[in-house]
Amino acid sequence: MWMGGLPPLGYDSPIKDSRKLEVNDAEAKVVRHIFERYLKLGSVHALERDLEASGIVSKVHVTKRGKTIGGLPFSRGALFHLLRNRIYQGRIVHKNEVYDGQQDAIVDEGMFEKVQEQLSANARRSQNRSDTHIARAPLTGKLFDANGEPMSPTFSRGKMGKSYRYYVSASLQQGASPASDSTVQRLPAPAIERVVKEAVSRWTARTDDSFNKIATVRLTERGIIIEMNTVDPIAIASRLADREELVHSRKASCAVLLPLALPLRGGKGASTLGKQESRYLDQVLIGALRRAHAMVDWKQGLPTMDVGPSSRYDTNILRLAFLAPEIQRDILEGKQPHALN
Repeated sequence: MWMGGLPPLGYDSPIKDSRKLEVNDAEAKVVRHIFERYLKLGSVHALERDLEASGIVSKVHVTKRGKTIGGLPFSRGALFHLLRNRIYQGRIVHKNEVYDGQQDAIVDEGMFEKVQEQLSANARRSQNRSDTHIARAPLTGKLFDANGEPMSPTFSRGKMGKSYRYYVSASLQQGASPASDSTVQRLPAPAIERVVKEAVSRWTARTDDSFNKIATVRLTERGIIIEMNTVDPIAIASRLADREELVHSRKASCAVLLPLALPLRGGKGASTLGKQESRYLDQVLIGALRRAHAMVDWKQGLPTMDVGPSSRYDTNILRLAFLAPEIQRDILEGKQPHALN
């Protein structure tokens, strides 16, 4: 049963008074082609290049206002999501459980399982590769935005070669326009992973397998809801901090609301989830502040510099050393204005 939202490639929205996705025959052929090419090429990286060379792009959607979205080359994150999506088997996934769906399957069982085996084998090889430059994304398949869309990991490199990791909503990866500012669709991976791990470690009184305990992490208007398996709900309830809330519990599982303020893409502000005072320790900003102070010597209350800034970046961040002391203190305590980044 389709619960709404943009239908995936290969399907059209249900007809009136129906919850069943309708197969789009032309797009279904594209989906099968993607599965077949992945098995032949053996990697998502090669598949991404192959599809772009062939002119195969993401699903095109037309909004009620007539705006066209999609129709862009597939990113690796979008391809991983497509190849793992059990909707193409005619199934749906709800709270980590797989059920038969109403929609017709597009990919046969044998093809789908072969692709899953190949994906898992590649993931194991990648994880064991000591010289890999791509960090693990432990919330892969577990993190969902406020609209229920999965948030998949993406990777990028800055001008200086530094690697950056994010979790991005599936529709955004497939070319849809960003949602309103109140909906978080892009999160810095290290930040959300750190917050989730610290919370689960505190609730379970263990630090060794925090991510293994997590079933799902869902963004909501009030914060993030972390659902955990193989845990003691009574013990967890006794360790909850102020404003944290036990949403539901069963014999060996429970879900906890963690009030949180999440940064939006590009530092354009924050979606305040909960009414408590929010703090966000921006480690990049804190590092820049410390670097700025390291470039300046203060003699008799006046700033001096033996050597000028060595790069454009240093020139840009130097001004941080001259911010008002109150603002600098707020940066170090994570209470800086959300627009300051």
